[in-house]
Amino acid sequence: MNQTEYPDRKPAETRKTTLSSVLFKWMRFGQKIPSVLPWPPLCDFSGFSLDAWLQARPALTDAIEWNFWDLGPLLYVDWPEEKKAELAEAFWYGHQLTVADPAPNLLNLADADAPRTVLSPDDAWNLYRVTVGHVLAAEYAQSFPWSLLDYDYAHLIGLLNGRWMFSKVVGDGGYEVAQGGSVSLPSPPAAVYPFLTSNDLIGVTRLDTIVRITEWCRQNLSHYLSVDLGPGLHVIDYDYNWQYRGYPPVSRVIGRTPTTNPDPLYQDNCVVSRTAGCWGTTGFLISVLRLLNIPVHCQRLIGDQSAHATPWFLSEDLWYSHGDDPYNGNAFATPPYPADEFLIDRATFEAWFGDGVTPTDIQKNVGRQVGFNLVTAYWPDTTLREYCSFWEVGRTGHDNGVYESLTRYEPISDATWQAYRAQMEQKINGFGGCDQIPENHRFDEYCD
Repeated sequence: MNQTEYPDRKPAETRKTTLSSVLFKWMRFGQKIPSVLPWPPLCDFSGFSLDAWLQARPALTDAIEWNFWDLGPLLYVDWPEEKKAELAEAFWYGHQLTVADPAPNLLNLADADAPRTVLSPDDAWNLYRVTVGHVLAAEYAQSFPWSLLDYDYAHLIGLLNGRWMFSKVVGDGGYEVAQGGSVSLPSPPAAVYPFLTSNDLIGVTRLDTIVRITEWCRQNLSHYLSVDLGPGLHVIDYDYNWQYRGYPPVSRVIGRTPTTNPDPLYQDNCVVSRTAGCWGTTGFLISVLRLLNIPVHCQRLIGDQSAHATPWFLSEDLWYSHGDDPYNGNAFATPPYPADEFLIDRATFEAWFGDGVTPTDIQKNVGRQVGFNLVTAYWPDTTLREYCSFWEVGRTGHDNGVYESLTRYEPISDATWQAYRAQMEQKINGFGGCDQIPENHRFDEYCD
């Protein structure tokens, strides 16, 4: 496998709903209505102590870790009391605390440099503590039908361990955004959680939630525009797309941005939710699902020509076949197919990307689910238009672009191709001909 093998999860503990947890959920995650009871007196009244609550849950304290600038990496139980108090403050008041968004990038990068983001020690710590404070508060309030206690250590570190979010870089004077190598700058929960609730992205199960957010990605994400500066990623592209000289901030992906490149060739006249390709989408999903207590890791797909990324939804043991799958042109069919179709299971992942698969075949299989399996199951609108462009000039054999696209993934016999042709032509005729194939207009309201 291309990721560490983890033991089976331990069974979840039975949780009791208490009056204090119900009140806390209303205060912390409900309507922003001023309370006549400040939280510290209520804490004293209820006798609740975050530290005591955590100490009674060693699985959580074992996963909470921060690499302090002056003290080095310490587990929660070894933190100085003032740092425990700062985490407790974030637990109670996290959405009200002022946290820079996006935090300034300490690096002064040239336009052609590869993007990196390094935050000051204070900015990194504050972003970490409000994030973990939110995760713990959601657990205490029983905000979701699932629990942190459902997870083992391998799952919890993605949600609670600061070294999975940031790497201390002494030479740069701060903390580099890590996120498993993905390309995304987390935003504070106060900037992201309302987006998740207002868009009804929290489901009745973890899988339902993942599917809802995948559907949001399909309807909203747009691959960023890049200038021709040679292979690799470049800071100027990120500046043009998110107006930030570093990894794209999650809040700006959500909030939609224009492209500010002065060259008309690299403008789309749209203010949309731009994503930094497969690496950026993977980082985005890591960040937003962390706030829903669902762990996601960055899975690297290393081919013989390039490296790609895709999210690994640990708790469900599911992946995409490529981080770009949800907004690939073939993601849109009439009628639409369900968003859970983007997800592949372990057996499929192993067959396409496991240890025994060559880099050449890994490269070939990147995007296979949306590029082959879902194409031949649903015949998306883009595929039908491509077929028509060749069909109308008499090219229906191996010289048809759809045939060429499909055979990138596996050989197709003549009999299979004839069956595919019949299926496509039947669907095209059902629309009333090639000029009646539906167009996707999801960005019309955001573009000039």
